[in-house]
Amino acid sequence: MRKGSISIILLMLLVVFTIFSAATFSILKNTENMYFRKIKEENVEFIANNLLEFSIATVKMGVDNSSNLREDIFSFKDYSQEVSYIKNVKWPTQTKQFIEKKVDTKKATIIFSNNKKLSTSSFEKLSLKDYYKEFKKYIESFPNLSVFSAVYKIKNSGKYLLYVRIKKENTEFNKIAIFTSEKLNKYIYYSQEEPLIYFTSNEIIYGPLKSNDYINVYQYSGTDQKFTVLGTLEVPGIKYYNESNNTSTTYDSQHNPDMVYDLLKLKGNPPVKFVDSDIGFTNIYKDYSSATSKLVLPLEDFLNTSTECGIKLPNNAIITSKVVNGENILTIYTNGKSYELSWEVGELPKARIRYNGKSNNVKFNGVITSDYDIELTDNNPLQKRLFTYDGNLTIFSKSNIYINTRIVPYKTLLNVSFDLNKEISLEKTEEIKNFVLNNEDSSLDLVAKNDVIIRSNKDFSRINNHKIFANIYSFNGSFRVEDYQNGQKNKQLFIFGSIMQRKRGPVGLVGQYVPGYYKFYVHDSRALLGRIGTNATPSKKQSIMILYLENVINRG
Repeated sequence: MRKGSISIILLMLLVVFTIFSAATFSILKNTENMYFRKIKEENVEFIANNLLEFSIATVKMGVDNSSNLREDIFSFKDYSQEVSYIKNVKWPTQTKQFIEKKVDTKKATIIFSNNKKLSTSSFEKLSLKDYYKEFKKYIESFPNLSVFSAVYKIKNSGKYLLYVRIKKENTEFNKIAIFTSEKLNKYIYYSQEEPLIYFTSNEIIYGPLKSNDYINVYQYSGTDQKFTVLGTLEVPGIKYYNESNNTSTTYDSQHNPDMVYDLLKLKGNPPVKFVDSDIGFTNIYKDYSSATSKLVLPLEDFLNTSTECGIKLPNNAIITSKVVNGENILTIYTNGKSYELSWEVGELPKARIRYNGKSNNVKFNGVITSDYDIELTDNNPLQKRLFTYDGNLTIFSKSNIYINTRIVPYKTLLNVSFDLNKEISLEKTEEIKNFVLNNEDSSLDLVAKNDVIIRSNKDFSRINNHKIFANIYSFNGSFRVEDYQNGQKNKQLFIFGSIMQRKRGPVGLVGQYVPGYYKFYVHDSRALLGRIGTNATPSKKQSIMILYLENVINRG
C-alpha cells in the first residue's frame, strides 16, 4: 500500500460521515420542527374548539321557539374586515360556494374578539355572565393571540352560521358550525297525553314516535300483522290489548320490557326507549305565540308594506292554494273579501297580492296567522279537492285549523307518480321519501293553539284515502277527525311530515268495517337535517341542533 492511502481513505470516510451527520441533523431538525409545529397547531386547534364551544353556548341561550336569536342581543349590525374575512378563508369548494351564495357575510353579530365583544350585560341576560368572565380570563392567558367569533344569518332559512378564528404567529385555525333551533318536527308523532285511543296491528308509524304517556296498542285477532314502528319508540310504557283472548297487559321498564319485541314490529335504532316525560307543551306555546307575532303584520298593513313579513288575518278565514303554469296562487277569503297572493315557483319571498281590483308587489315570508279559525279547502267536489303549495309556509291559528282537502307539495306531486284516490303502499312510500329527501324544498306547518281537525261534511262524508303532506302541531288540543264515530269507512290516512299534539285525538274507530281512518304516518326526515321550515316552525327554546361542522388550518 502506498503512503498516504490510509489518509485518503480516512478523508473519504470523514467526508461521508460529515455528509451523513449533516443529513441526519437536517432530518432530526425537520422532525423537531414538524413536532413542535404539530404541538403548536394542536394548541391553536384546542383553543379554537373552546372558542366554538363558548360561542355555541352563547347562541343556544339566545334562541327562541321560532329559530330566531334575540334581537336585543344579536342585532346583526357589525360591519368590519373581520366580519367579511370569512370569505377569504380557503374553504373546500362546496363550503365556499355555500358561504358566498347563502350567507350574509357583510354583517354579523360579533360574540368575542380582540376588538369587540358582546357586552357583559348581554351575557348576563343570557345567564352566562360567570361563564363569560372565566372564558375571558382563559383567552387572556395566551399572549399574542388573535381571536374572533361571530354569528351570521343564512338567508331565508331559519338557520345561522357560527364562525370562529384563532391565530397565533403563523398558524391560523378556522371553524364554522351551521345550526338551527331544535325543531319539534324531529318526531313523526309526539304527544303529551294518551287517552284510550289505540294504535292497531294493521298500522305503520314510519319514523321516531314519542309520547310522554303510556300508549295503547290493539292487536286484532286472526292476523299475523303487528303494530309497526320504523323508528325508535320513546314512551314510558305500552298498554297492550289482545283481541283474541280479551286481555290487557302493561309493559314498561319494570314490567317485562323485552316482551315488546315479540308483540310489536320495532325497527328503530334502538328499537325502544322507556323514558319519562320530557317537555310541557303549554310553556312552548306561550313563547311560540309571542315570537311568531313579530313575524307578521295585520292584513291591511301587509298590502302596502315593502318589509318582508307575513300576514295576520282579521277574522275567520278560508284558504285555498294551487299551482298553475308555474305560479302558486294562494287565495284568502276573510271578512267577506278575497285576497289573491301569488308567487312564481321557487321565488319566495317575492310575491304579488291582488285585492279589490288592485295589485301590489310584496315580500312574503311564508307565515299566515290568525286569532280565529282557519279552514284549508278547495272548490272542487270533495274527493277531488287538492291544496298544492310551493315554498316553506306556516299557517298558525290561535283557535282551530280545519282540513277539508288533500295537501301535497307541488314538486312532489309533479314528479312522483301515485294515485291520490288510492292507498299508499310501503314500497311507494320509499319512493316518496327518497324524492322528498333529495329534491323537495317546500314544507307546510299547520299550527293551532287548540285543535287541527279533519273536516266531516254533509252526512259525515270525508275524503277517502286522505293525504296530508304537512307538519301538524296542536299545542293545547288534538289532531282529530270531526265526528269520527259517524259515517263510512274512509280507509287510509296518510300523513307525511310530523304530528305534535297535547292530547291525542281519534281519527276512527277500532274494527274492520267502522267509520274513520287507519293510520299510516311517515316522517319527513329532512327535519333531522334542518332542511325544512320557516322562521315560524315550532321549536324548543334555548335548544339547538348542529347541522354541519367544518374546519380549515392556514399556515404562514
